[in-house]
Amino acid sequence: VAQGAVAQGAVAQGAVAQGAVAHPPGGEVTLSWNMELVARAWDPRLTPESEYRGIAWNGELSCLCQYFHPLYFPGMRDRSEEVQRDIMAVYNSPEVKNAVARLCGHCIIDFSWLGAGGGIVIE
Repeated sequence: VAQGAVAQGAVAQGAVAQGAVAHPPGGEVTLSWNMELVARAWDPRLTPESEYRGIAWNGELSCLCQYFHPLYFPGMRDRSEEVQRDIMAVYNSPEVKNAVARLCGHCIIDFSWLGAGGGIVIE
């Protein structure tokens, strides 16, 4: 049943996409919106409780929050300082700081905390 619901949703989305198509003279189809699909490799280390979103402003990480904010992960409550320290170490690495600088110091960064002393930038 759930798969059928998903399939019906996909059909409905297709109908919406069809509605966004204009048919100019000559028969070429032109989309009236621009969309890109980004895929990342599956990494089993990335669990919902490990993902965090950061906001860089003027080159500084001004906000860091749980990515799946409506969910509560009791095991993470006592580790918040450790998570923050490890993710800040990732953010302050030369590679990440240089990437943020190339974006004029303003961007959203998704991190994953991989456990004691470890973290990565997801996107």
